[in-house]
Amino acid sequence: MKNYKKLLSFLLILVMVLSLAACSSDNSEETTDTSNGDDFSITLKFAFANSATDPASIALKEMCDRVTERTEGHINMEFYPNNELGGIADVTEQIQQNATIITSCSADFLADYCPDHAALNGAYLYDSWEDMQIIADSDWYAGLKDQMDEKKIHVLFFGWNGGHRHMISNSPIKTPEDLVGKNARVSGGLMFVEMYKAFGASPVTLPWSEVYQGLQQDVVDLAEAPLFTMAASSLQEVSKYITLTSHIICADTLFMNTDVYNSIPEEYRTILEEEVSNTVLAYNATVDDNEAAALETMKEEGVTIIELTDEERAEFAEASKSMYSNIDSLSDGIYETIRGIIEAGK
Repeated sequence: MKNYKKLLSFLLILVMVLSLAACSSDNSEETTDTSNGDDFSITLKFAFANSATDPASIALKEMCDRVTERTEGHINMEFYPNNELGGIADVTEQIQQNATIITSCSADFLADYCPDHAALNGAYLYDSWEDMQIIADSDWYAGLKDQMDEKKIHVLFFGWNGGHRHMISNSPIKTPEDLVGKNARVSGGLMFVEMYKAFGASPVTLPWSEVYQGLQQDVVDLAEAPLFTMAASSLQEVSKYITLTSHIICADTLFMNTDVYNSIPEEYRTILEEEVSNTVLAYNATVDDNEAAALETMKEEGVTIIELTDEERAEFAEASKSMYSNIDSLSDGIYETIRGIIEAGK
């Protein structure tokens, strides 16, 4: 009997020890100890849509190298251009599932995580890229960031100047009426889709890596992008008309998984944030020169450049306005809210 009691006591103690060990194991999976940066290491992959020769790709590749160097390899950053890790929808899904990936996208791609964020990539919204920084520094945008963090999307930077976007096409485009019935390539972003619907065109989703072939084979009648992105992908070889609509100054967002971000020790997070901010702001200041150089390339290669008068551009702006009211998920008066913040900040 005495031996039986000893055995029972031993088994009870064993159960308690195992239970405590299990609890300790569960907690360690939920949080990462970042107190000792010397023991920390992570590989972050930067996924990007544009070709490796695009000016933005070159700037981002150099940024990745600097982060790796400054953190002495504790953050090893690798760069993957040309959708090598998948399209933006696939990459964003991977990020939300804790993949150690950073990427950039137009603001409207984050609509599933924060509906009003989509409006930040609306047509004829900004006068210059500096307007985006006014938005980024506002209390209103801080609230949007909080909403996205709750969905495991952490914004590293809002306001990457994606450039003035223009239209490249297989036939001349001078007015919004010229777009009616045309198949227009879109990346899938909500605001791009709604903009073309407002113009009377049919949006066709294609990855950027397939746009050249899509224009060549008349899968789409037109595409839109900054001039330097068009030139880097040699679209002028297959389409010979560019209309300088400047319909969107693309407000891109750099982001990663919130939990992955929080797992990085503060000293390395600071380096990452500094390099992202410095890279983006330096790049933003070069965009106008890059666009001017690309425009000359297009002219030299026989592309017909259609420049709009102020009145003609105003026609496109007026035709696009319905995109803001046609999206039920956007807050009422969202265009006026954003423009109000910009005007107050100037």
